[in-house]
Amino acid sequence: MNELNSVQKLGTYRKDELVRKEMRKLLQANPMGIGSEDFVERVKESTKVSRGKIFSMIKTFESLGYMRIERGEDRRTAVYLPNLQKVKTEQKLSEGMEFVRALLSEQNIDFGEAEIKSTGIRARVSIFTNWIDSTSGNLESVARTCAKQFSSAYDTILHKDLRLRPSVKTAYIITLETDKKVLSHE
Repeated sequence: MNELNSVQKLGTYRKDELVRKEMRKLLQANPMGIGSEDFVERVKESTKVSRGKIFSMIKTFESLGYMRIERGEDRRTAVYLPNLQKVKTEQKLSEGMEFVRALLSEQNIDFGEAEIKSTGIRARVSIFTNWIDSTSGNLESVARTCAKQFSSAYDTILHKDLRLRPSVKTAYIITLETDKKVLSHE
């Protein structure tokens, strides 16, 4: 009961994120599809939210193309078939956002950003870190170096007559973590 109360205390945004995360996990684990009742019960059991919220999110997932619903002949049974590429992409984006949110909750956070423009491509790199020895100027220098490298890589691709429409956008999330304390190098 205590776990149920902790979920109920969460705001709507966090509850929705919990449900989306669990649904993505279940869809990835069942690439050949999963029965609707089994799917709903598993999501409900792990997230402690109402069936109504789950069915609302199922409709959203279907409309966004994360999954397809195939109904049985009697219309009472259904199978949820995932679009694995979209589900995996959404999962990776969510993990990257969670990583940045976790960093932002720390006391001492530094930020550095740089932007490089060349041949119509703008490469922007943003760095967030809780590294004690960092400064904003230091991070901007690192971000500038990363942006230059991305820009030069794109320049190489673009010289192969690759035509990109103005609507094409690409995002990079680069996360660096270590399990061990890194000692200074000399």
